[in-house]
Amino acid sequence: MLVFVTGDGLRHFANSDTWHTNGTFNSAPLLFNQLYLIRCPVGESSVSCVYAFLSNKLQSTYEELLTSVLDRCTVLGLQPDPTTVITDYELAAINAVRANLDPQMTGRVCLPHDTKYVEKDPPFGTSWQEP
Repeated sequence: MLVFVTGDGLRHFANSDTWHTNGTFNSAPLLFNQLYLIRCPVGESSVSCVYAFLSNKLQSTYEELLTSVLDRCTVLGLQPDPTTVITDYELAAINAVRANLDPQMTGRVCLPHDTKYVEKDPPFGTSWQEP
């Protein structure tokens, strides 16, 4: 795992009540499985606050990522407390958010990733995020 953050990025991350998470596989170097991003709204736009090259899609890897970012926030005196995490259907990532933050976390699934699941309940068991 290789994680890139800046002080400004962590401040946006910690001050945001909504996180947008997603992995992309085409942008990752050969040593890694994916480039995983955590984006947060800032004004009328959003910024990428965390960039992480991950070697797999295991829940333990997503947990390690969140733990390392949250630990760094603690060192800087920041206390992230999002109310909503928007993700795709990656159950391992969803479970990692629940394990590291709040098991009752409000989650939304972003439809553009896979519209064949429209008729099913999202993994968080809550509402949909429209494109």
